[in-house]
Amino acid sequence: MIKNSKDNPLVSVCVISYNSSDTIIETLDSIKKQDYKDIELIVSDDCSTDNTRQVIEEWMDQNSSFFKDSQVIFSEKNKGVTHNCNQACRVANGEIIKLIGADDILLPTYLSDCVDFFNRNPQERVLFLKVRAFLGNDIEKKADLVERYDFLSLSAKQQFDWIKRHNLPLLPTASAIYRRSVLEEMDFFDERIPMWEDGPFYFKLAQNLIHLAFLDKEGVLYRVRESSLSNGKNINHMKSEVLYYRYYSLKYELLYNSPKAFYHLWKIIFYSLKYGTK
Repeated sequence: MIKNSKDNPLVSVCVISYNSSDTIIETLDSIKKQDYKDIELIVSDDCSTDNTRQVIEEWMDQNSSFFKDSQVIFSEKNKGVTHNCNQACRVANGEIIKLIGADDILLPTYLSDCVDFFNRNPQERVLFLKVRAFLGNDIEKKADLVERYDFLSLSAKQQFDWIKRHNLPLLPTASAIYRRSVLEEMDFFDERIPMWEDGPFYFKLAQNLIHLAFLDKEGVLYRVRESSLSNGKNINHMKSEVLYYRYYSLKYELLYNSPKAFYHLWKIIFYSLKYGTK
């Protein structure tokens, strides 16, 4: 176990990849360029079918010495994003854990800003920053991203009350960072829902009155692919949303309190039936 001082804890940055050969170098370079240097880098690849593995290996050979520690995990079978996140988090040694998709970019002060926030607010265990969305491969080409920063200004109880009335809000997930203790307490992410790790996890946090905190500073560049604007959510993500309603909304009778969520559920079921398993 790597030991660090209280004010400079080890941060494990876990890069979650799948067929990311065209973007992962930007992600890895953004981690290398952080002004906070007590970093453990973990790359977990979910059995990519392109040359992502080769790209990762070549970059790590050249750059692993920049980090306190590093490791790469290559799955032999594709098991979905939730399992991939858990796989990375469970081997992480850091007191603080940051998950990042292999197509997003950390701004240079992201980790130092987060560590400073946690040092000043020891009671907080989950933190979000502002996210700037960009389209395709052009960082300067802004994309629309509707997120509920106002939700993060509420108390823990108010956040759960809000979810009971309205269902989950759209949160800046790309910027989320966690103390390791909260991931362990929640038993990490729910693998019954293979393609949606964050939503069910936020529900569990709110249910346990664990506050979702906010730092009003831009921290992450979030890539929006042009194909996703026309196609919307893919069928696998829709199925995971249905599973969320089954295991969370229906179990805790949230749909009875939120007609909007009830409508959304049936809309997802309709599209799932219409588009089959593609």
